[in-house]
Amino acid sequence: MLLEEVSSLLLLCLSAAAGQQGITVKPGDEATLQCHCPNDAVVTLLEWTRLEQKSDGYVFFYRNNRLYEKYQHPSFRGRLELRDPERKDGDVSVTLKNVTVNDAGTYKCQITSIITENGERTTTEFSSIFNLTVTDSIHSAPLKMAEGSEDERDKDEGNNGGGNEDWRKSQNTVVLAACLTAAVVSLIIGAVVFIRYKLMNKSSEVCGCVDVRICCLLLVDSHHNIQGPEPGRRDETSRGRKTK
Repeated sequence: MLLEEVSSLLLLCLSAAAGQQGITVKPGDEATLQCHCPNDAVVTLLEWTRLEQKSDGYVFFYRNNRLYEKYQHPSFRGRLELRDPERKDGDVSVTLKNVTVNDAGTYKCQITSIITENGERTTTEFSSIFNLTVTDSIHSAPLKMAEGSEDERDKDEGNNGGGNEDWRKSQNTVVLAACLTAAVVSLIIGAVVFIRYKLMNKSSEVCGCVDVRICCLLLVDSHHNIQGPEPGRRDETSRGRKTK
């Protein structure tokens, strides 16, 4: 369970750091949820799921060149199709029709495929994350008509774009560092809990007791009896015998 959570966390982090794909559309529009796999991969199973979805059901379930609508969540039936039915160049993106506000969220594309290399067939899995944002109105930044030639305006826009790109890269680096740190901490905590659990069970088996604390007390008492009385007490006993 812990490993599954860490894997999901790493997947989200790596997708974010790599420039997580996404699209913003208006209600009623079509949205293409993008996903790709290697060109030489033969897709045997394609699963699209929505991470925020609590109830059972896939967004899109495609196996052995066939869509299984019975496995889809009712809200997605009849609304999705492959962007390229032939899946050229490893394109397994799907098109979502008549988008609603309720469709907004994070989607996961899971691909199971067969790759033949050096005459050997290997089953391989790929996955990616895609964000869908649905808003009633999509606002674009107003264009500011500056003085000067059109080439100068294009140059300014290019400089602004470069600055935005640098900012996005720095943000992605921060996200990746934070996520990797969280994943490492989770693994360490899980390892510590597991080791303590194994040690407690081993101690219980050695002592023949259920309560480890009682076992430890018994071991200490047994060790004390074997060693005998403390040196101070032996001296007092000897002096008492000489006096008598």
